[in-house]
Amino acid sequence: KLHGAAWRETFNTGDSQPSPTNGMSTDEAFEILGLPVGSTADEIREAHRKLLKANHPDKGGSTWVASQINRAKDKLIPNG
Repeated sequence: KLHGAAWRETFNTGDSQPSPTNGMSTDEAFEILGLPVGSTADEIREAHRKLLKANHPDKGGSTWVASQINRAKDKLIPNG
């Protein structure tokens, strides 16, 4: 398990400010993906793939969680 139940509650504890484009800070995006700040694009893609596979709505996962995972990847890799 990559995240404890409290990860959603820690969104506003990072030092970076939310992006006006998606309302998520860079720190939050890394936290959602379970990665340290500064992870590579390949590490981000791999974490995104694993988390989305485990939380996909078609497999009984939450639509909200899947959307947060996608937003986090989009925040960190805007065109990728």
